[in-house]
Amino acid sequence: MKSTDCKPAGKFRYGNLSRGLSLLEVIISLGIASVAILTMLLFFAYALENIRIGKSVGQATAIAQRHMESLKAKGKEVLAEMADSGGESTQVSEVETLYDPGTNTPLNYTITYSVVRLPPPQERVLDIVVRVDWEYQDAPKNLVLESYVNSRY
Repeated sequence: MKSTDCKPAGKFRYGNLSRGLSLLEVIISLGIASVAILTMLLFFAYALENIRIGKSVGQATAIAQRHMESLKAKGKEVLAEMADSGGESTQVSEVETLYDPGTNTPLNYTITYSVVRLPPPQERVLDIVVRVDWEYQDAPKNLVLESYVNSRY
């Protein structure tokens, strides 16, 4: 047996692979790649928008927490007086303006807080509610922070 007997005669073992890809295969692979790239770009834009919304919610949470802590710092006596005065005096509104981290446009946060007593038998417990309202890209958003304080001395 000669060493040349084992070699294929002019063609590769599995057919003629030297021709390359057909036009149809190239078009299909480009279509799949473009769908994958478009999907990644849309996901990236969606993620950036949610990060901006998350930052505005974070700002609202910080504002609500700061107002809640300032109300609690007034002491139980002052909170009890606020709750006992009732009516319009328990609802107080303020406006703070901060800037959107993504677009640097001003966002007006409206803070409303109220202090009320719970109904009997929990009349010694005060309910403190801080609500923050704002508009982000023409859509109303709000956040409510609630805390209970025992007004017993």
